[in-house]
Amino acid sequence: MPAILSLVGALIGASLSGWLAYRKSLSERWWDRKYQAYAETLEALNSIREDLEASFDAHLLNQELDEEHQTELRKAYVHGRRSVEKQRSIGGLVISDEAIMALKKFEESLTQAAGASDYFSYLDGSLFATSQAISSVLSEGRRELRAKND
Repeated sequence: MPAILSLVGALIGASLSGWLAYRKSLSERWWDRKYQAYAETLEALNSIREDLEASFDAHLLNQELDEEHQTELRKAYVHGRRSVEKQRSIGGLVISDEAIMALKKFEESLTQAAGASDYFSYLDGSLFATSQAISSVLSEGRRELRAKND
């Protein structure tokens, strides 16, 4: 009888350990997906900001960007906008609602900046919107990833 109890106890212990390890693995993979989504979003926003800053500085100094550099920045900008749109559309599966709202506000602010009366105002409004989005998404990502990691 004691041997049967020991065997049952061992089976229950092994099953519980396996189940807990599986749950931890799922939780870690989910955390990794969240981290990746926030990192991709921030990289995209940074690409947008780099293009806008270069254009802003060139406009402020009344200079032209060399064509190769401008083409490289523009490609990164377009890729960044596509990535932000993707996260805004499907990121709600992984990133928080607050981060999604920050991306929606970002898109709305860019649309509003596009209606500016001059190019400088457009760049200024777009840079402000981008900086706010970076700050909001970074803050939300830190909050959410820290909460899951604690």
